[in-house]
Amino acid sequence: MDQTIAPSIALPVRDLSSLEVRPTLAREKERWDALMREHHYLSFGWMAGESLRHVALLDGEWVALLGWGCAALKGTLRERFIGWTPEQKSRRLPYLANNVRYLVLPSARIRNLASKVLALSVRRLSSDWQRIHGHPLHMVETFVDPSRFAGTCYKAAGWTCLGQTSGFGYRTGAYHHHGQPKTVWVRFLSKEAREILCHPDDTPRLTGDPPMSVSLDALPLEGISGLWNRLATLPDPRKKQGIRHPQLIVLKIVIAGILTGCTNVKALGEWAAHLAKDQSLLERLGCFYSPSRKRYVPPSWTTLHRTLATVDSLRFEQALSRMGPHLRRSLRTHRRRRQDPSRERLPLHQGHPSHERLSRVFRPRPGPEERLGENERDHSV
Repeated sequence: MDQTIAPSIALPVRDLSSLEVRPTLAREKERWDALMREHHYLSFGWMAGESLRHVALLDGEWVALLGWGCAALKGTLRERFIGWTPEQKSRRLPYLANNVRYLVLPSARIRNLASKVLALSVRRLSSDWQRIHGHPLHMVETFVDPSRFAGTCYKAAGWTCLGQTSGFGYRTGAYHHHGQPKTVWVRFLSKEAREILCHPDDTPRLTGDPPMSVSLDALPLEGISGLWNRLATLPDPRKKQGIRHPQLIVLKIVIAGILTGCTNVKALGEWAAHLAKDQSLLERLGCFYSPSRKRYVPPSWTTLHRTLATVDSLRFEQALSRMGPHLRRSLRTHRRRRQDPSRERLPLHQGHPSHERLSRVFRPRPGPEERLGENERDHSV
């Protein structure tokens, strides 16, 4: 983005307490576009892909316009700053947005207005994006022409300067060298944004999809024909010596974890570790009670991995036959993948890529020994 704003020398001071930023309404889109074309030094045509127009109002009057669009396809400085692999970048670029236009209107030259508007826009951007485009944002970026602007308002609004580009621009389907490097500014939208963007899996925190949750009380668990009794009949191929967590208890943890949204063994391990705080649930599931710690202890990631690697998945699926079609489908995927390791992640619902893929819970992963070395509606857009 290149911001159009006059130098902040001797700008008048004005009370900004009534300042608000919001998406434009459908009937305001034409006005927004016309003002941007008239007053921004780059003019304005359109914003490709997912986009969002913000307008800032002070005492009910328009004072600034912001245009948010798709993130740049390439950004070496950005990828390095986030810590992305090429594969992560290709899947998660939609969760970034680019401030492609920022205009403070000529009639609104007010001290500190630019940074205040920017901060308010960024604060609500992800929720606005979620409502309009169906998914959140976790980071924003912009590109400033250093020959025109110093990026002062971005710095004041908490953005980070990553350096300068190499002077290439994307036009007519290809990159061309224009010889005008831009300064790259970025900002995470939450404290956990980097962790979310770099997580091995597309978690609900990334996609904005609520984790699936099913109450254990609504499931047929107890009694002769209940799930727990069915699971108890499964053979345990593990060596008996040193077993702290019976297979039945481990499978209970697996099922409870899946129902709360876990999508792989790593996520199950993390979730189980957090269960140490929920002693009542661990007690209900029958977990191991440690006399020395005086508390119930959940199975570790190692135990979960070993159990899932050896359990009879066909009989496990049969035991889950009354648990609902989504869990049965996950187990069928697990059994087929054992027969054909080339089979990869099958979606829970065909045609709905945003859903978590529960079958990944049962994807074979490296054993513990192998891992020891890894440590307002009507909004326009």
